[in-house]
Amino acid sequence: GISNQSFSISLWANPTGSYAASTLVYVLQNLGWCVHFIVMNSTGLLSAHLWNGHDITATGSIIPLNSWTHIGYTYSYSNGLRLYINGNLYSFTGSFIFTASGVPMHIILGSDGGGTNCAPGYGGPFTGALDEFYLHTREITASEVQKLANP
Repeated sequence: GISNQSFSISLWANPTGSYAASTLVYVLQNLGWCVHFIVMNSTGLLSAHLWNGHDITATGSIIPLNSWTHIGYTYSYSNGLRLYINGNLYSFTGSFIFTASGVPMHIILGSDGGGTNCAPGYGGPFTGALDEFYLHTREITASEVQKLANP
């Protein structure tokens, strides 16, 4: 929950069935601060989100059903939010200050726990599988994302 602290997330996602608005990575603290960090909308479009008083978004691509897709998400003040799909930089926001909660936070994978009142304002349970979730306390490099996506 440290504002402006660099960090990175990576994971594999395999949506199954049909597309639905869903949350892959949700971050919250007990007093109300929460953000849907990685979500998929009802058409399968992936997006990454962060907060600085309002929702900051890096929009991704439609991820295929019944297929594994690697998702990389990095943040630093100098580079902003960067979204990688299958090891390739797909979208980025540019520099901004991340406004965190200031207290320890929880991460929920595959659901928002009913917290649909948080940015970006939608989510829900993810139908499919998630694997190899990593959380780094720094912004990992593009080559490190590439290695995680191509083991």
